[in-house]
Amino acid sequence: MENNNRNSIIPVGSTNLVRVNNSITITYKLLYGDIEDLFNKAFCLLNSKRIEKCDKNYLLLFETDPNHRKDAKYDYVAKHKDDYKQALDMFSMIINMKPRHVLSFEMVAICKQKLGNYYEAIEDCSKILEFNSKHASAYNLRGNAKSAIKDYEGAIEDYSKAIEIDSKYAFPYNNRGIVKHRLKDYDGAIEDYSKAIEIDSKYAFPYNNRGKTKCDLKDYQGAIEDCSKAIELSPEYASAYNWRGYAKRTIKDNKGAIEDFSKVLEIKPEYDNGYKDRGDAKLSLSDYEGAIEDYSITIDLNPKHTSAYFSRGVVKKIIGDNEGAELDKLKYEELSKNK
Repeated sequence: MENNNRNSIIPVGSTNLVRVNNSITITYKLLYGDIEDLFNKAFCLLNSKRIEKCDKNYLLLFETDPNHRKDAKYDYVAKHKDDYKQALDMFSMIINMKPRHVLSFEMVAICKQKLGNYYEAIEDCSKILEFNSKHASAYNLRGNAKSAIKDYEGAIEDYSKAIEIDSKYAFPYNNRGIVKHRLKDYDGAIEDYSKAIEIDSKYAFPYNNRGKTKCDLKDYQGAIEDCSKAIELSPEYASAYNWRGYAKRTIKDNKGAIEDFSKVLEIKPEYDNGYKDRGDAKLSLSDYEGAIEDYSITIDLNPKHTSAYFSRGVVKKIIGDNEGAELDKLKYEELSKNK
């Protein structure tokens, strides 16, 4: 008996992609041809630090697979600030053409947050929620913007709303944990990070954040374990090396701490605090020359780094450079008064 449905057109998910059962696919070239290339170029600019070759149809991926962004974990980091500006212009052009294109509104909000325009980002997310009050990602994004302006109560409300809509959404758990940590609710923060990890065990951020919080609770071995897991998942994760180094130094594993701080500086060579931290570990091992070298680099990168002057002065005093020690002490006192 002939299959009368063989050539029927069926919808795919809740998107505008349709498929003919004989494998011919009708894509957005018919429906979104005017924005497809523009969206993809803008998205690649927004993620230019990670996306070397813009050879995917990201618009199609996002519109047809609701879990793609959760799985891919885009961090929206561009190589240059101008990349955010150009991407913002492109996404804004799409909204002018299609005023209810929610995905472009989300990308606009992300670009504005990257550029520090948090209040405008909040407005964009609120606009999305006018279109769809059950849009969990918009609540999460708005929570990020509110957190940036220190509206922590509002941020927690938005993250909680995102979780209420989608209880399997790991990002708002992690982000709510960050806000709770800032409010010194360390137990609450760990609970949220642990939930994010339960939902997505391959998500590096909550491991690092939980490790950082364990440092505050003086659970240094637990912090080392969490940061090590974050590094396993994301080998170039500078913050995880930094917090693992801090935990190691606190338990007197200064050699291990120096290795971790050195890795931080390999990834982020302009990170002044990394040199300061490594200098402190070297001082603990009586490597006075190495400590002074690291403190001096810290000061070169940040001439107002108060504690680096203090620590360098201490080391100079130990090695008998009394004149140098006095100069560093005076600079430390000058900077301390101006804080």
